[in-house]
Amino acid sequence: MLRSTVLCGVLLSALVGCSGVVTEPDGGRETPDASASVDAGSDLDAGLSIDSGVSLDAGVDAGTVADAGVDAGVRPILDAGPYDAGLFDAGTWPWTDGGGPAWRSGLALNAWVEIPGTSGAGGAAIDAWGALAENEATAELYIAASGGHSDSADNRVVSISLMADAPAWVQRHASSTNTPVNVLYYPDGLPTSRHLYHHLHYIPALNVVLLGGCRYGFGGNTPTGPGMDAFSLTTNAWLPRYTFPDITPYNGYVIEIDGAGRAWTQSGNRFDPSTNRWSTPGTGPGLGRFPHATAPSRNLIFSLQYGDGQGYDLNLGVVARKLDTTTGNSVAITFNPSTALTEFMAAQPTYAGMDYDAANDRFLFTHHAERGKVYVVTPNATTTWDLSVLTTTGMPAVTSGAGINKRFRYLPTLGGFVLLPSRSSNLFFLRTN
Repeated sequence: MLRSTVLCGVLLSALVGCSGVVTEPDGGRETPDASASVDAGSDLDAGLSIDSGVSLDAGVDAGTVADAGVDAGVRPILDAGPYDAGLFDAGTWPWTDGGGPAWRSGLALNAWVEIPGTSGAGGAAIDAWGALAENEATAELYIAASGGHSDSADNRVVSISLMADAPAWVQRHASSTNTPVNVLYYPDGLPTSRHLYHHLHYIPALNVVLLGGCRYGFGGNTPTGPGMDAFSLTTNAWLPRYTFPDITPYNGYVIEIDGAGRAWTQSGNRFDPSTNRWSTPGTGPGLGRFPHATAPSRNLIFSLQYGDGQGYDLNLGVVARKLDTTTGNSVAITFNPSTALTEFMAAQPTYAGMDYDAANDRFLFTHHAERGKVYVVTPNATTTWDLSVLTTTGMPAVTSGAGINKRFRYLPTLGGFVLLPSRSSNLFFLRTN
């Protein structure tokens, strides 16, 4: 079984990373159509030049390394980039020095709790395979252009700050009003609503929320494209099209931001905001489809799924890979035999969520079919890792038929993970350190 896991990791990643073929939630398969091709020479010839009101010193130092500039606040919180390898600034934890939010006070370790008043997702259609982006330094969550396919045309942008004593969703930008089907951009120039899956991200150095490509845009023909569309949190406005160059080559979507603030696709392509350029530094098949998580202290991105991660190609079994963000090369990961591994294989997770627990140097993984259950992936220097189950209490009583996707996020400033199971539910929090 372990040998087949290695082989399957190579085969699946080759399928996703080389051909660009993706398996969609309704069982259809599609490749990027000709209309979604990258414009020749559109924007690969220039360094980063943002003149539409983006300010790189709005809470982020203007140097080439983003180290947040947030340490002078009332709480000792995490530097934003390259993220201190998950380590906190010297001093007491924010919830023990009187500076943490009221809802966080006194929570038990490894216990799921609801955060009151946080239901509704700000009106965003996150049940349609939606995602969250997170600012680790400020514990703020973002949703942008969530919906797509036949679910919703709404491309609103909303956010919620979990550092507030009583967090509440706020709308940063209203949806477009003229929303025709089967287009990548509405008549007002703003990006169409889409299934976000794992392709929504926060880039600290630029203070923007990024849509890393479009899968299953609004309309029955499911428009698909390579656009790198960004919403400025400084100006609360969408940046002009081609502020950032399209995904190049277009054979994947942005799935993670590494410890240096660079965006990666599952095919191993890397975008560097400091140069405004794409490159493909490594060789090999890249990573699996999803979910993924970045471990800055280990200079790696890890992916873990069963089959293709969407309920298809189950003959592949457990597929796990890690990508070295210094070289761009990836290798297959196997697991030591364990009860947790047996349970994982029996569950065959789909549309799962995963993030890196920096304080404990581990990855936590959850999916909607085993409500509230959390798998623990413990990495090491080899290619054979360990899988276990975290003992938790108070499992959430709600779930989403469209999975968890990128709505299970680690927030180091709060010492735990936040989960948004569905639009109708409150946010849930799991204290892990």
